[in-house]
Amino acid sequence: GLVDEVSLYDRALFPGEINAIYLAGSAGKCKTAPNCASPPQSAAAWWPGEGDASDMFRLRPGTAPNGVSFVSGLVGQAFKFNGTNQSVQIPDAPALPTAAFSAEVWVNPSGQVGGGLGQALIFGQAYGRSLVVRTGNHGLRVAFQISSSPWPFYEVDSSGEIPIGEWTHLVGTWDGASMSLYINGALDQQAGVNIAVWDSGCPLSIGGFNNSCGYSGQYFLGLIDEATYYNQALSDTDVRTLYNAGSAGKCTIPGTWLAQYFGPN
Repeated sequence: GLVDEVSLYDRALFPGEINAIYLAGSAGKCKTAPNCASPPQSAAAWWPGEGDASDMFRLRPGTAPNGVSFVSGLVGQAFKFNGTNQSVQIPDAPALPTAAFSAEVWVNPSGQVGGGLGQALIFGQAYGRSLVVRTGNHGLRVAFQISSSPWPFYEVDSSGEIPIGEWTHLVGTWDGASMSLYINGALDQQAGVNIAVWDSGCPLSIGGFNNSCGYSGQYFLGLIDEATYYNQALSDTDVRTLYNAGSAGKCTIPGTWLAQYFGPN
């Protein structure tokens, strides 16, 4: 008989990844360099980590206290966090909605999560919506959280662990009725929740909290790249397209990059 496309992976695949390989059918796994992905029109803020904490839309710049550094990332440069006291802080912006939204990011952990909570922030808001990672056995577990008040939190948890020392694509979405967690371009977990997600009024943060509404902690050790906030729940196709772009990233929106670094004129 015939055998085709035999592959060996260095970790357990997530269910969504297995399904994506199956659905590709005769198209198989991509063997050519990816093209950049056009950002969904719902993109509202985008922090690429290209040497500073600027927002590509020039609306919500962040600050990077305590010596956050920038190193080669998946797409250009990335934020590098020491897991001790570093994070990016973005002043709270009411224009970033909670009725429906998505948070997208690439992460490359350097080690296990430290601290008493066993949890580190990837992208989100103190006492509000967030993507976090937690201590695992060999890698890190992922959770996407929402709330309607400072507590309790509602969350969906990854079916497996993401690897340490490798890039993983994470997306959390909320459509007003259900929350979804995507890992490497495929839906991993989903749950319906009957709440109205609130804005805690605290700054958005990447990589940890530095005196965010009086709270500090949950510092991430490793690299974070291409953090983006959308004002809608991304579709399965949107997420898959962003993941498949890989190191090509999102296509720069005409005029945005130039205006960000050189001004509108």
